[in-house]
Amino acid sequence: MGEGLSGKRERPSPFFMHAGQPLTTMIPLFAATKNREIFCFFRGVGGGKVYLKIRIFSRRDFKPPDKEKPLIALTPTQLRLFFFVAILVLVVGWELVAPKRALTVGKAGRWFNNLGIIFLGSLVVRLLFPLAALGVAAAARESGWGLFSLVDLPYWLSVLLAVLLLDLVVYLQHVMFHTLPILWRLHMVHHADLDIDVTTGLRFHPLEIIISMFIKMATVAALGPPLLAVLIFEVALNGTAMFNHGNIRLPAGVDRLLRLLVVTPDMHRVHHSVLIRETNSNFGFNFPWWDRLCGTYRSQPVAGHKDMVIGLSQYRHKEEVILFRLLLLPFIGRPGRYSIKFIGGNPQQPGQDRGIKKGAGNKSNSLK
Repeated sequence: MGEGLSGKRERPSPFFMHAGQPLTTMIPLFAATKNREIFCFFRGVGGGKVYLKIRIFSRRDFKPPDKEKPLIALTPTQLRLFFFVAILVLVVGWELVAPKRALTVGKAGRWFNNLGIIFLGSLVVRLLFPLAALGVAAAARESGWGLFSLVDLPYWLSVLLAVLLLDLVVYLQHVMFHTLPILWRLHMVHHADLDIDVTTGLRFHPLEIIISMFIKMATVAALGPPLLAVLIFEVALNGTAMFNHGNIRLPAGVDRLLRLLVVTPDMHRVHHSVLIRETNSNFGFNFPWWDRLCGTYRSQPVAGHKDMVIGLSQYRHKEEVILFRLLLLPFIGRPGRYSIKFIGGNPQQPGQDRGIKKGAGNKSNSLK
């Protein structure tokens, strides 16, 4: 390849490469363009084998194979939408077939509230951040900004490290929203859901989404990561948010193995407990390692997954968390006593944490 966006000579970036297979013999399956970078997924045919290969080109370097046209052409936005819809349908179906918990309030009303606030958040992002993180990543590469422009790493390692660093920032951001009172007021809209399912994973106040977008774009500008890393991270973050908030049942053995690599529904459900020490644990979204390294990991809720109470102790009635009230919650709501000083960790002895009866009122705010 020729010179890339940063002016440096870029290496080819194979992901599933077949040694010795010329590019001109590859059939393009997918081409996704964003600004001046093109993602091309090819299906190789040769030697009786079919295999996949991914390369990334700057627009000026890309010449498609003669007489071949992509079978599918999608932009990164369309790609994210495809995975969003696919994972949403999968998790909703899973919840119907194998739910983990019985819901405590009607789904229709909850979904109206949740989908309403999701729609408003998505609209804000489209209006205020038309380029978002991928646009910042493209500008960073164009201008040579960021950490990854200063180091010469293999492309695959740059992508891997960038995804890990972006996920670490999301973990730290999540802790920050539980630490600073003004940010907790925004974030408690997410926690005030009386049940937890796939829609909870996308239910955030529009102002929290705006702050999160600024943090993400600043991080991308500081890192200058490959565009592919940003695309993978955004698809993964969206998908895992729906998966780990899903009201889905996994065999205990499968959950134990999965949570070594990803945040599972059972692991993240603890974070939505009404008990303060459980709320302030398991902050991770994609990877579980940050909670283990930082001492915020908690393996199980003290009351068990089926008997634990979801939500915030100061909001136990569905009339308090309708859409209109959710939008006003950061300004007029009661933040409770969800201080970060009551943080993570498994109970040191039985009975350290106490349960809360479903439907209990504000006197439970002091539970730790």
